[in-house]
Amino acid sequence: QLASSTFGDGDAGMLNVDANQINLTGTSRDGIGSGLFSNVEFGATGNGGQINVDAARLYIADGAQIGGTTFYLGRGGSINVKANEIELTGVSPNAPSGLFTAIAPGAEGSGGNLGIETKNLQISDGAQIAVSTAGIGDGGNLELIAEDIELIGSSEFSASGIFGNAIIGMGDGGDLQINTNNLTILDRATIIASNFSSLSVRQLGQETNAQGKAGSIEIND
Repeated sequence: QLASSTFGDGDAGMLNVDANQINLTGTSRDGIGSGLFSNVEFGATGNGGQINVDAARLYIADGAQIGGTTFYLGRGGSINVKANEIELTGVSPNAPSGLFTAIAPGAEGSGGNLGIETKNLQISDGAQIAVSTAGIGDGGNLELIAEDIELIGSSEFSASGIFGNAIIGMGDGGDLQINTNNLTILDRATIIASNFSSLSVRQLGQETNAQGKAGSIEIND
């Protein structure tokens, strides 16, 4: 992992990655995912750091992630990804591959925003992009700009897709703004903003009792 997180009162620093090709794959034996992270850890009141990724090609697979989770009071940092090609594919037993900002159960801090700009985005085999909350704080917002988007298939744990859910708790789910010339959704993939259980939660045998509002979805060509 590359990580810039806060465990206390101070804010986390910025994490910048600039490369021709970025490959993030797999998890450790105990289920910890590879990736780039900026978290507001339990007990922290400082804000999460910003993650900036600039690449010709970004490939994330088998449970790896770029993300930030708010576990306590601080505000999650924003994540900005710019790449010509982005491919997100597969899951691990613990989590989908993908790009996300999230609020953990019970956390009061707000989620960071997620911005993605690319020519071609493909999400398959249960991978996800998500701005969701399972806590008291509201989820961040997603702005996605892509010429072509393909959402394909699912795994035994989750549908491939783009999510702005209020899963449990009182926080509101994030808003989804998608700007694209071509959008393809196949084989149980989805774009969803809800305050009820989605495929991934149901299949893990968890029940939801969200009081927050679902995020909104706006799709523009």
